[in-house]
Amino acid sequence: MIKNLIRTCDMCHRQIPAGQYMQRYSDRNGPDVLMILAENQGRDLQLIELPDGSISMDTCVTCYTRMPFTSSTGLN
Repeated sequence: MIKNLIRTCDMCHRQIPAGQYMQRYSDRNGPDVLMILAENQGRDLQLIELPDGSISMDTCVTCYTRMPFTSSTGLN
């Protein structure tokens, strides 16, 4: 998520340092999206659903490694 021009992790909400940004795309009902929703109950979380039905997530490297691995694209 980008808020006030600062990229933060959708899971831990910490600022993502340069070079540690991972973009992930997941099925809207995928386990990684469900994990993010469960860990962020009661927070103002806004996930972006793309036209193909997948969800775009910004994660730091630490949280990215905690997520289940399915077909996804990681960018740095």
